[in-house]
Amino acid sequence: MLKAVIFDFDGVLADSVPVYQQAVKDTIGQAGVDGFDDGLIAAADTRTVAQRIIEQYNLTVDVETMTRQIEKNALDRLLTVHSIVPGARALVEVFRDAKLKTAIASLAPRRNIDSVLKQAGMTEHFDAIISVDDISRLKPDPEVFLKAARAVGVDPGDCVGIEDSDKGVTAINAAEMVSIALTTTFPVDRLTHAKLIVRGLSDLSLDLVRETHQFCSG
Repeated sequence: MLKAVIFDFDGVLADSVPVYQQAVKDTIGQAGVDGFDDGLIAAADTRTVAQRIIEQYNLTVDVETMTRQIEKNALDRLLTVHSIVPGARALVEVFRDAKLKTAIASLAPRRNIDSVLKQAGMTEHFDAIISVDDISRLKPDPEVFLKAARAVGVDPGDCVGIEDSDKGVTAINAAEMVSIALTTTFPVDRLTHAKLIVRGLSDLSLDLVRETHQFCSG
């Protein structure tokens, strides 16, 4: 039986991928480098992105300094835009009204997640938030989703996970949850291992999520 819905954050609840891309561009520019490669930020936490930048552009700055600068630039931008996806609040409220637990499982820093939720008035909309600060293994490892399930007291088999990345879907499947993928960031052919693929949160409903879980768990 479906008891919890666990959301990724960037690209699912928050339209923050363009903001993060610009934050990385800003950081690279501040380091005196022109140009930007989208592959730098593909399905990675901020520390990994910082390492990629340093290696690609042969920078002498240390990883921790670069990581902090990217996070600062991202947070500065997040606080100036309304980055919650249209319809996200209403969908989360539908799930909560149906007595489902809701959680976030994200590779974003906790302070960025908290800042966006506070700005949107959604700080009380989630029973648990697991961020990159809480885990030691990144997606596609299922750790972040398993910790979210434990935090809300629900067996992984009674959870649906919602993701926008191929590695995220792999992580949900590895956690033995039912995976739903959004094509907000990656094309369909990168997400075919999800149990259900939709364009965005606006295409989801309580009935569809329940039916998908029931079908895949039966």
